[in-house]
Amino acid sequence: MRPALLFTERAARHSRDRLEGNSSQTCRHVYTGEFPGQRFFRPLCFLAVPLFGGRFKATAIDRDSDFRIHASGVSQPIRPFAITRLVFHPARDSNTDMVVFDVDGTLIGGETTDWTSFEAAFAEVAGFSLTESFFVNLHEVTAQSIVHEALAALPFSERKAKEHAVRESCVRRLQAAVENNPASFQATPGAHELLEALRVQGIPVAIATGDWRESISIKLRASGLPVEGIPMVTASEHLRRADIIAAAVARAGHRLEEALYVGDGLWDLRATRALGIPFIGVGHRREKLRAAGAGHILPDLTPAPFFLAREASTRGRAGAVT
Repeated sequence: MRPALLFTERAARHSRDRLEGNSSQTCRHVYTGEFPGQRFFRPLCFLAVPLFGGRFKATAIDRDSDFRIHASGVSQPIRPFAITRLVFHPARDSNTDMVVFDVDGTLIGGETTDWTSFEAAFAEVAGFSLTESFFVNLHEVTAQSIVHEALAALPFSERKAKEHAVRESCVRRLQAAVENNPASFQATPGAHELLEALRVQGIPVAIATGDWRESISIKLRASGLPVEGIPMVTASEHLRRADIIAAAVARAGHRLEEALYVGDGLWDLRATRALGIPFIGVGHRREKLRAAGAGHILPDLTPAPFFLAREASTRGRAGAVT
């Protein structure tokens, strides 16, 4: 797609521009420029990505003019960044892409506390403990599926009653854990900044988690992540993770072919393959994900690497901007 407007290095020498902040975080950029028939003086939020040789690239959306803006330039000692080139592309339609997040091990940590609470609750209700061999052979890993698979010999109505009891016991244990240690479920490094960067850039977000709604809500509140208003589907609504992801995409008003999923488990990777959507792996299971063939894996959710992985994972999708 050819740029609608081009802010060249020559034009930059006759304008006032600055980009403030850390190169791996969301930055505030104020620019002035003259183009045919238009004069600009607007604040923008750019996500700057450092490149080799002190150079950088950045992206933002100018909501007033409906342009997607790609900037590039070079870092300087006095000013954090000197923008030498701005390319204005028409912004993509709001229905062209979105990001769906898993929660446990992806947006937040605290998995040891989480699994301890779940397994203790299950043993209390079922009268026996879940074994390692059970999980090795478990294909579908959601709170609902674990309970139903472990109690498969029982009638469905009895399994549902047991599931409800396990959920209530788990919720009590999680609440007690948070009261005892408010830092039990800390946000993954970069998660706060990434959610803000996605909001600033107008990229829709949804949450699809294999946990129950009541228990995941406790953990998200404890993490302090700004998730209020984000569409969320949980294992309270669906047993299969693929169905949870698909429902979260639909609840956000999008189609599956517009979605990217971010998760930490092999079960997340399997679900995205079943749905035919891109996947970015994150968290401490990176080697297992890599061995399973995941192509885009990050240690955390620092925005700059995430946006590069997102661009790479969705490259070739119809309508993608490159």
